[in-house]
Amino acid sequence: MGNKELYIIGASGFAREVRDWVEQCGFTVSAFIDPALEGAIVDGLPVLKDEQTLLTRLKGKKLNFVIGIGSPKIRKRIVEELNNYSEVVFPNILCPDVVFGKNVKIEEDSGVILCPGNVLTTNIILKQHVVVNLSCTIGHDCILEDYVMLSPGCNLSGKVNVGEGSYLGTGSTILEELEIGSRVTVGAQAAVVKSVPNDVTVVGVPAKTIGTRQ
Repeated sequence: MGNKELYIIGASGFAREVRDWVEQCGFTVSAFIDPALEGAIVDGLPVLKDEQTLLTRLKGKKLNFVIGIGSPKIRKRIVEELNNYSEVVFPNILCPDVVFGKNVKIEEDSGVILCPGNVLTTNIILKQHVVVNLSCTIGHDCILEDYVMLSPGCNLSGKVNVGEGSYLGTGSTILEELEIGSRVTVGAQAAVVKSVPNDVTVVGVPAKTIGTRQ
């Protein structure tokens, strides 16, 4: 099975949840990594300062990392920093109770996290470092681009494309055949009934734009 030792980047609530799911997938978590909590003990595990110090100390050894942070922007920055190290591996964490239909495409070691209770139907593509939190449904022919984050209870109807770095809030619903742009924030419980351009925040039922990102 190869190296099953793993480090979780982050030590807050989501990171601690991820620890449970990582262990369900057969990995052994050695430590959390969070500069704000360096030296602390969180849920029985030590918290290290940063990834670079660890990589220097264990130079030449392949190391598994999982990013237990919800923000797409922060996760992208961490990945870009760690991609400078050939020793870094981002294994997929696919919880055992996730329901998969036919032709769900997830590249090996692409840092995808699928939490418990998710249902993915048919002809779905999840790209690099997608996180699907608890109890989401993803309908047929959906594409989730790099760094997309689905909060608990999201529902994507068929033929929905979600652009890079977008964040869908808890309980949000995206109707069929819509395009969600890159770096979009969808508010909790929002019902998106028309396509959304890049760099905006939408909230409400039906969802309306309340702000743009410069």
